[in-house]
Formats: sequence, structure tokens, C-alpha cells
Amino acid sequence: MKKTLFLISVLFAAVISGCTNYAPDCSDPQTKNLVTQIVGESLTKILSEDTDFFQMVANSKNMTFHNTIKQVKLALTYPITVDKNNDTGAYVCKGTVEAEAYGKTESVPISYTSKITDSGNNFYVTVADLPERKQGILLTVLMTK
Repeated sequence: MKKTLFLISVLFAAVISGCTNYAPDCSDPQTKNLVTQIVGESLTKILSEDTDFFQMVANSKNMTFHNTIKQVKLALTYPITVDKNNDTGAYVCKGTVEAEAYGKTESVPISYTSKITDSGNNFYVTVADLPERKQGILLTVLMTK
């Protein structure tokens, strides 16, 4: 696998309700949904680029590789606030991403941030610490006997 670190940001387009100078915290459903969306997009990309590799690994283990990301359910569990910046309203977070498909579950630890934009009307989430190795672990749920 080619990359050692995958970093992606998504701008959340909805207006944050209320007058707040803080982004949604680490366990907020909006934050968790964006994290799983980002991870899902990353898995879709790596699956499209490295399908042959995953098929080869599955074949070497006498398994079948199901090349469909639609079967994978993602969840962010155990969110933890590592730091909160009172000046910027940003949160630094850790958690576990779980992937489930075909009765199998795999999980990997990740780091992510939730930050408010300068206007204070929107927020964005950045997912870090998701190298291709971790993505590959999550995608093994698509391998069955």
C-alpha cells in the first residue's frame, strides 16, 4: 500500500444551532457521523485502488473477497476528548472505528478533530491516523470463508 498517512477534512455545511463558539464535541452525533463518513469515503477509495491486492490476500487464505463497500457498517465508538481549546472552540479526539460485514467485526483506533470555522456558523472534522494498514484491517470484514 502506497500511503502511510491519510488525512482528510470535510466541511459540514449545516449551521450550528444556537450561539456558540465551540464545535460539536467528540461524542456529538454530528461529529461521529462525519468521522464515519470520512472513513467510509477513504475505504471506498482504497478498495477501488487496491481490489486486486485484497483479492490476492483472500485467495491466499482460501477466502472469498466481496468487493462491495455497501455491505460495511461503520461506527465510531469510545470517543474520548483529548484536548479542548477554549480560545478556538476546537476539540482533539480519539476513538475506535468499527467495521462490520458478513458477521465479522474489525476495529482500529483513530484520532480526529472537530473545529469551528472562522465565521462560527459551520464546523469541520479532520480524521488523522488512518494509514492504509488500518484501512486494510477494516476491509478484512469483506473476506469470508
